[in-house]
Amino acid sequence: MCWDFTPFELEQLIQQLDDVIIAPLKRPSIDHYIYCEGESSEFYIKNDCLFLDNSDDMTKLALSHALAQSAKLEFFEEQAQAVISENAYLSQQLAQTGKVPLTRKALAKLRGTLFKTSTDINLHFNLLDTPEFFWDNPNLEGVYQQLSKYLDLLPRIHILQKKLDTIHNLVDMLSTEQNHKHSAFLEWVIIILIAVDIAIYFF
Repeated sequence: MCWDFTPFELEQLIQQLDDVIIAPLKRPSIDHYIYCEGESSEFYIKNDCLFLDNSDDMTKLALSHALAQSAKLEFFEEQAQAVISENAYLSQQLAQTGKVPLTRKALAKLRGTLFKTSTDINLHFNLLDTPEFFWDNPNLEGVYQQLSKYLDLLPRIHILQKKLDTIHNLVDMLSTEQNHKHSAFLEWVIIILIAVDIAIYFF
């Protein structure tokens, strides 16, 4: 979160961080908010404008937690939705033809991809909890909660959880299909072995 940065200063900061950023996003997510200091006796938000009742840096830090969580949540949302959209055709194919048009190897790889996406999100899901910062600064939790509510963090988290459930259902469906293909393969192997055994017996 950057406060009081000009676009040029922000670009310079991003360039300086390039060498130390781990796994940077392909497409940066940037949100802009306007804020005013000391124009109100209490903190409130209106039309994406933050009206601060003081100029304390700790207040800005408290608000930055909510803004950072919103940005991280947006990344999770896009990641989950992309996986669901890319693989929506599988359930349609299964409903229309009764089978998934993928080889066992492709199914296994896809299951791994879906599982990795779900795991990556779940492992970092705690980033969306109330930050420990407010354990030591409970007086600032009010402004954080107010901004969190404005950004719809909780409803968005619930929607994300439903998307994760959809991914889990996809994984389960693919697992069932993979097991079915493996069973069918074994059945054919057994049939062929029996046929060979009969042929050897008679000839």
